Amino acid sequence: MEAEDLDTNPFFTLLRTTYREMYERVCRSPEETIILVPTTPSLDDTRNITQAHIEAHVLKASVVSGIFLNQVGQSVEIKDGMVQTDQGFTEARNCSVIQQESMYEWDNNFKILIIDIPLVGTYKNTTRNARRESFNAVETWINTAPQIESEIYVVIDHFRRTYVQVPGFEYETGKRIEKMCENASNALRNFHRITDPYQQSLLHYTVGRSIYAALHSFIFPHLTTALKEHEDRLSKKIDEFTVESLIDSLLKKDLWIAFKDDIKAHIKSLEELITPQEKLEKIVSLFDVIHKREVTGDDVIVLYTLGIRTGTVNNILAHVAHMDLFLQAAPKTMKKYHETQYAFSSFTAAVSYLLNSRSSTQQAVSMKSGNNGIMLPDDDFESEDELPRLSR
Repeated sequence: MEAEDLDTNPFFTLLRTTYREMYERVCRSPEETIILVPTTPSLDDTRNITQAHIEAHVLKASVVSGIFLNQVGQSVEIKDGMVQTDQGFTEARNCSVIQQESMYEWDNNFKILIIDIPLVGTYKNTTRNARRESFNAVETWINTAPQIESEIYVVIDHFRRTYVQVPGFEYETGKRIEKMCENASNALRNFHRITDPYQQSLLHYTVGRSIYAALHSFIFPHLTTALKEHEDRLSKKIDEFTVESLIDSLLKKDLWIAFKDDIKAHIKSLEELITPQEKLEKIVSLFDVIHKREVTGDDVIVLYTLGIRTGTVNNILAHVAHMDLFLQAAPKTMKKYHETQYAFSSFTAAVSYLLNSRSSTQQAVSMKSGNNGIMLPDDDFESEDELPRLSR
């Protein structure tokens, strides 16, 4: 896909000429400003670009990180290379950011994001259809480059035969695997000439999942062995809790009834998954399910705790370590990175709460942020019962 030329883009040209007063006003604004510019091929008819159309694409930052307001008061979320319509729009749209530019005018800096389709109005979808078809076939990007695919598995085989996993250095393993993923995805990106940032991110994620799947029988048994003593202690701690005592700690008692089946199914499914990416997707999916209702952060942690207590998942700490090993080394540009980090922190807090609490009679404790963004119980818990951590 060729880079968009802003000098010839009809949308941006109209903004700078016909609606120059608006353009100057937003550019001079001391607030963080982002102008969204749809690609030229996506524009259906430039005669349909009205002032309201332009105003919908001129954004300023809100008090919430990642959320922006346009000139007509509608909200837009920008995250992970995507622009998503939010409150105030009559039609939901997810637009991919395909190019980013920095501008300096009227002694001020602002940002321009080129998006594949406009937020509102009609558009030509030929480009978007081609992009979406390539997303659906992302796995074939590996299969259609046989030499690179072969080289990937040679590297994996060499890693399995020569790399020595040392207890306490698991995060170094994660860094080594991430380097393998980076090299493989770069080779495939160059081979297929992939320039779209979202496609590049999706390719990296898919390659990483394939590599972790191939290494599952190498990594996971090591984690279960390294954490066995802690797993045994956690099992005993879990047995001290009754479901009733945990339900009593919920601010809204009906939440467990509403989510019980979904929570148990999601957490139990961790045993069936072999890659940390898939496990994290389950945790995020469950997080999204729970947030269909208005819940507090404490309730989310208690619901996770109930799921672990009733889900009878073996090697829960090994699953947590497996996900953490991947997430610590993953690039921050990974899809839904911050959402994944937040959901995983809540899940980790639930495991920590079970491991740290002295008995089922202890009332719910307020959670607070711990090291590295992981949620930990209050400081009065015994230090020897803290959630076991792999060195970083």
